[in-house]
Amino acid sequence: MDDLLDAAPCGYVSFTDAGTVTAVNATLAEMLGYDRAEIVGGHVERLLTVAGRIFYQTHVFPLLTLHGRAEEIFLTLRRKDGEGVPVLANAVRSVEGDDGRSACVVIPVHQRRKYEDEIVAARRAAEEAVRSSAELTRTRTELERHARELDRKVSRLEQRNTELTRFSAILSHDLREPIRKLSIFAGLLGGEDRAALTPMGLRAVDVLQAECARLDALVRGLPEYVALDAAAEPFEAVDLG
Repeated sequence: MDDLLDAAPCGYVSFTDAGTVTAVNATLAEMLGYDRAEIVGGHVERLLTVAGRIFYQTHVFPLLTLHGRAEEIFLTLRRKDGEGVPVLANAVRSVEGDDGRSACVVIPVHQRRKYEDEIVAARRAAEEAVRSSAELTRTRTELERHARELDRKVSRLEQRNTELTRFSAILSHDLREPIRKLSIFAGLLGGEDRAALTPMGLRAVDVLQAECARLDALVRGLPEYVALDAAAEPFEAVDLG
C-alpha cells in the first residue's frame, strides 16, 4: 500500500463482494484499535455494529452493486473494545473479470451525534413553541368569546333593570291612587260620622287609616328599593384609627 494512503487522515478499507477485507490502512486500524493483520482476511462486517451490518446488507452493498458507488453514508464502526465510532463513508466498486471489489474511505464524525441531538432538541422546542402559541391563540379566542357573551348579558341585564325601574315607578303611582282614596274615605268616616260609629267601627276606621299609611309608605319605598344598586353612595372620610 502506498505510504501516503497508509498514513492518510482518513480510514481506508477494500473488500471483495464476498466481504473479505483485502487491504486496510494504518489510520483505520489505529482508529479501531486493531493490528492490520487482525483485519485483513477477515469479513468487513466484523468492523460494523449489529445495526451497521444490517444497513450494509440492505442499503450499502445493494447501492454498490447497482450503481457502483455509495456516497455520504453514515455508519457506526465497531472498535475492538466494542465502542462505537460514528463515521461518514464513501465507497466505489470496480469489477475485474468475475471479481468485484469495493474501496471505501471513512472519516470520523464524533460531533455529528451531538449536532443531531441539538437539532432534534431545537426542533422539539420549536414545535412546543408552535403548540404553545396555538394554545394561547385558542385561549385568547375563547376569552374574547366569553367577554362578548358577558357584554351581551350585562347589556340585557341593564335593559331589564331599566324596564324594572320604569315598571316600579308606574306601579307605585297606580297603587298610591287607590290607597289615597281609601285613606280619604277612612278619614271621612272617622271625622264627620265618628259619632254614628260603634266602638268596633271606630277601631276598624283607625286600623284602616294606619294600614293605609303603612301601605303608602311601602309603595313610596318601592322605586327606591328597585333603584338601590344604581344609586351611588357618596364618599366620606373615615377614621381608620
